[in-house]
Amino acid sequence: MVSHGAPVDDATLTENGADYLDRHLRETVAALGAIEVYGIGIDRDLTRYFPRSTRVSTLRDWATNVLPLIERIATGDA
Repeated sequence: MVSHGAPVDDATLTENGADYLDRHLRETVAALGAIEVYGIGIDRDLTRYFPRSTRVSTLRDWATNVLPLIERIATGDA
């Protein structure tokens, strides 16, 4: 999952309440069970949604944070 931040959709929030998408994302990630989900936050800390995540702000961050994460996932060391 690559994200620019918290889930937001004004129409959905208007109809379902301010925490609806936030709660839904957390419940969905939790319900995945055995499926491993990793978050990559673009200038955002996503650990509240994805316990296994990293944050990137610059292109250099992709090299130092994301590529090693992908390598760990691919080799089963994540």
